[in-house]
Amino acid sequence: MSSSSSNHSSSSKPNPSSKKTLPLRDIPGGYGLPFFGPIKDRRDYYYNQGTDEFFKSRMQKYNSTVFRTNVPPGPFMAKNPKVVAVLDAVSFPILFDNSKVEKKNVLDGTFMPSTDFTGGYRVCAFLDTREPSHAAVKGFFSSQLAKLHNKFIPTFRSSVSELFANLEGFSAYGGTKVLFPALIKWVGAAGEDLHRQLAHEIRTVVKEEGGVTVSALNKMSLTKSVVYEALRIEPPVPFQYGKAREDVVISSHDSSFLIEKGEMIFGYQPFATKDPKVFDNPEEFVGDRFLGDGERLLKYVYWSNGRETDNPTVDDKQCPGKDLVVLLSKLLLVEFFLRYDTFSVEAATILLGPLVTVKSLTKAD
Repeated sequence: MSSSSSNHSSSSKPNPSSKKTLPLRDIPGGYGLPFFGPIKDRRDYYYNQGTDEFFKSRMQKYNSTVFRTNVPPGPFMAKNPKVVAVLDAVSFPILFDNSKVEKKNVLDGTFMPSTDFTGGYRVCAFLDTREPSHAAVKGFFSSQLAKLHNKFIPTFRSSVSELFANLEGFSAYGGTKVLFPALIKWVGAAGEDLHRQLAHEIRTVVKEEGGVTVSALNKMSLTKSVVYEALRIEPPVPFQYGKAREDVVISSHDSSFLIEKGEMIFGYQPFATKDPKVFDNPEEFVGDRFLGDGERLLKYVYWSNGRETDNPTVDDKQCPGKDLVVLLSKLLLVEFFLRYDTFSVEAATILLGPLVTVKSLTKAD
């Protein structure tokens, strides 16, 4: 892991969005024998390979970031496990084009849980953008967020004070199992150089602004870059799905592919946001990746079910709380580095994400 990169801002990577005619290629891969193919793929996914190796091995086998495969859960739970996987930064955004993909009941991919879990209702995440209730429900969420915007910072600061008191009290045990554990994990592992830079920026800006305000947070460019980098390297919702509304041609970096109407498109976001043809050292945590010229790479950060450079509307499926998540993530770092100079962590993986243990804390003078 690295807190900085010497020349990522002046990267000579090819422009993936440049318009050029790419050869049309049959989508490689396959689904195997009925029943047995999906069962084999499920065993590979969960037991023999694990998620990353499952997709990586198929990318290498087919020499393509777009291919056909089965995805879990498969037989006995999902009728049709067949998908077209899109695993690069160029093909992945087809999942955001609601004129070409349908989002009805695809939040969990090929499996639709019973509405008994949600009071008999299909909640907003399961609604397609063309369903009349989608705009109404998402618009309500957005209006509530706007109405409460003045309360987020004071409420969060009050709550986080108790969190840090617990960190100091338990010493070797970090109470960050729920609250932004991935952010704490990556920043903690990045080391003292990044911690020193963050502490300097945060304390300087807070002093100049006379407190922790939205204006102050907006001036903390390194802090913001660190948050975006955490969201890039470990997006909180790694899987996205959409069903083709019509025959559609998509492109990867080097080929075009025809996806037929009704086919399920699947994206594993960590591969798209760690695309080596877009990001230098994509597997490394580079805290200043999005500073300066690096800011142009934000359009390839997809954690919110859309581009980071886009704003959510009632006509799309981008997270209505996108800006709030970034704000509170920055605020967490601000509150932390106003209190502490540096810290170390130990991270493990549990079912729903990272489990972070804070091993040491150095309080600010």
